[in-house]
Amino acid sequence: MHSFFQPARFQKDFAQIPLARRMRMMLRLFLPIFLCTYPLALLIRCGLFFLSPLLYHHYFISPVQFDVVVFFFDATWASILSCTAGSLFGSLFGVEYGVVFGLTDSMVNGIIIHMSNSLLIMLICGIAAGLFLGLTFNSTGVIKRGGLKTTSLGILYGILAGSVIGLITGIFCGFAAGSALLFLGEHFRHVQPHNSGGVQGNVVGILAGVIMGCFVMKIVGTIAKGNTNTQRDLVDVITRVGIAVAGALGATIGLLTGNFGLQGTRNVLNVIIVGGFPAFVAWVAFLVCYVPGYFRIPLYPFSAIAMLRAYTGSLKKPGYVFHYLHRSSLYWDECVFLPLPYLKRILLLAAEEDEDEALNEISFILQERSQQSGAAQAVALNIALNDLSWRETLRDICGAQQQLASIVTQEIRQAHSPIASVIQHLEGASQDATNYYTQLSWQGRSQALTNLLANLQSISSRAVFNDVLLNLHLEKVVRRWLDVARHEMEVLAQKRFSEGVGRIENPYVPGLVLEQRDPLFVGRGELARQLGLALHSDNPPTFFLTGERRMGKSSILKQLPTLLGSHYMPIFYDLQSTGITSSIAALLATIAEEVQETLLKRGMLVRKLEYEHLRDDLRENEAVAYHRFSRWLKEVDRVLVQEDHVLLLAFDEFEKLAEAEQKSYLDLDLLFSWFRSVIQEQSHLVLLFSGVKSVNEMGTRWSGYFVNAELLKVSFLEPEEVRRLIRQPVPNFPGEHIFGEEVTEEILRLTGGHPFLIQALCSALITRLNGRSSQQAHLDDVAAAIDEIFEKWGDSYFEDLWERTEPEQQLCLRAVCASSGSCSAAAIQQYCKLDEATVTSHLAKLIRRDLLCCEEGEYRVAAPIFGQWVGLQ
Repeated sequence: MHSFFQPARFQKDFAQIPLARRMRMMLRLFLPIFLCTYPLALLIRCGLFFLSPLLYHHYFISPVQFDVVVFFFDATWASILSCTAGSLFGSLFGVEYGVVFGLTDSMVNGIIIHMSNSLLIMLICGIAAGLFLGLTFNSTGVIKRGGLKTTSLGILYGILAGSVIGLITGIFCGFAAGSALLFLGEHFRHVQPHNSGGVQGNVVGILAGVIMGCFVMKIVGTIAKGNTNTQRDLVDVITRVGIAVAGALGATIGLLTGNFGLQGTRNVLNVIIVGGFPAFVAWVAFLVCYVPGYFRIPLYPFSAIAMLRAYTGSLKKPGYVFHYLHRSSLYWDECVFLPLPYLKRILLLAAEEDEDEALNEISFILQERSQQSGAAQAVALNIALNDLSWRETLRDICGAQQQLASIVTQEIRQAHSPIASVIQHLEGASQDATNYYTQLSWQGRSQALTNLLANLQSISSRAVFNDVLLNLHLEKVVRRWLDVARHEMEVLAQKRFSEGVGRIENPYVPGLVLEQRDPLFVGRGELARQLGLALHSDNPPTFFLTGERRMGKSSILKQLPTLLGSHYMPIFYDLQSTGITSSIAALLATIAEEVQETLLKRGMLVRKLEYEHLRDDLRENEAVAYHRFSRWLKEVDRVLVQEDHVLLLAFDEFEKLAEAEQKSYLDLDLLFSWFRSVIQEQSHLVLLFSGVKSVNEMGTRWSGYFVNAELLKVSFLEPEEVRRLIRQPVPNFPGEHIFGEEVTEEILRLTGGHPFLIQALCSALITRLNGRSSQQAHLDDVAAAIDEIFEKWGDSYFEDLWERTEPEQQLCLRAVCASSGSCSAAAIQQYCKLDEATVTSHLAKLIRRDLLCCEEGEYRVAAPIFGQWVGLQ
């Protein structure tokens, strides 16, 4: 049954097995093939006899006496012989070929043996060959991936190509085989020309027609597949359909032309004219049956009934819904092209019982049963909207983003861009709600609410779903969220009015990544100069941007388009994003999507690399996915060379790749090999990795692959850059009045030029000043603001920094903090009670991490505010 209901699995399981195992397999399949075809062939044979007894006049002993025993005996031995031939064929050439050959031959020969009507024989041959070839020898994987468009075009082109090749090989090869048999027979005095040709002519004509037809079409398909990088699935369908059509048509025409050759006919034109009409009938019958078989329509009633039974069972026993679902045709029929009835309803029942398990079922459908993805997507959206509908406060809305990411997966978004746009706006609204609570200033909170309203209003009037109820559900959610946002805007306005005039707007955003051209981004000119010089070299290296957390690495990556100029096209990839490292297919698809969009904005067109293709390649092995992506990347590189642009792929938080391998999501050896091939082969594509550790600190495995990497250190801001950030974070900010010279220098001293600590301290000072309606900060305000920073950022920043520090390094830090501000290496060694080499090594690491600095042999904490926190522990 696998050959019918799971042809792709059948082909995969039995495509590459040794001869001895194939022979054993075909021996076991002999009886099932016989039992599957013989009763049906016998039934049709009897039916035809009752309709027209003269079709089998061979069995009439007299006008009124019919030899029933021989009638049934002939059908039996013909089917047995055909199954035997199919088993031999399958043993030699492949199990799937043997199954198709055995099924078709057993069915046909069981019906037509000693039938007198050649036209009806051709019709039966065409019908049987079309049905069995369509059901078992198809491109199910392509149907699942490409859907109606790719498959339909492939069938059309395959029929045209197969018909031409089958016609030519059937006529000339079949006729040549019959003539050759006659020549050999005459030469060895075994065969003489005969008016009827005989069985020998039939056999050699069929063999010549089918073998040459399939062989020529296979060669054409292989050449076409090797010469295309963009339409391999289409070529696969064309090849498979073409082989089936060429083989069937070649065999049918060869059956006739082989006879003509054995008769000694020398006029090929006469062969074409006489045999043309029966061959045409067989060809039409084959096509009429092959196309529905290819789309598996004859099996649909069985699958539909099974799903109906699963649904009725689930209605009676909702608790067993997953039991019924796993035993339905959704699982045992791997490709039902038409929609399965009640699938959506049974998935909704499953969601009511166990939402997480229902989402697993939806994921299975999207990945393995993509032709049923419509129902799965509708249920996933229904689950998502149900989750959104109960979020009635702004704080509730904050949590929607993560839920949407887990429910409305990448497969759903990539399948329907309007849905992806709506979900993106809803996630944006959720992120805006989160930003509202992270902002300390009225201006920041107001902007967050404005962005939230803009996201919601962009989808409020759209009907994006095919389901009317889903559209109504979406509109209800959007209206409710709009009401919540507008109410919060009114409350915010009233609060600002009640607090009165004179409040300082807080422009600082500690902890957030600064987007391109954000005025809060200052400095980094020297780093941009180093990067620019390296990029201008003939062979730009791979870059590793390294620095401690919250030193501004991600913000630098966001500013690269401004820092580097229009010749370079930097693309930012956050490896912490949900799902991006869940598989190599997800990672490569994300890279490709951003590259295509970036090039499109510059007017450069490259084809879209589909996530589904990478996902299907991954099922075979990861190397296939890399191969597809590398071919696509070569197209991108050709466009970049032509347009004279350089693409800079910037991967932030690159340490997440190692974590993904630990979870068995990625194979880093394959990924690194691909990175190395990009470095060596793509002249206009450069890689940049950003993280806390350097490539050497990641171990020899990393450094072995990135031998020519250039390290770019992200450290503290220069003093003048610090003063600018403090006093002029945004235009028209009265920073010089708020932060006097004394306070500015104290902030510079305490933070050491650390951009995050500067913003955190300034933000806390503004909040403190607004709390007591003051317009100018003093030194005692700075001391109080430090306590607020420890309370707010103690766990997320200081504690994280401390926990990532080795115990020996912690001892060294405590030694420095215990001194009057600075101390020598000898004093540190005495405090730690460690040997000199160990202390020297760990002090060097602390300096590299910008936790300590050394001047004239004296060590001190680089950011004294961190030293104060250490002293409190």
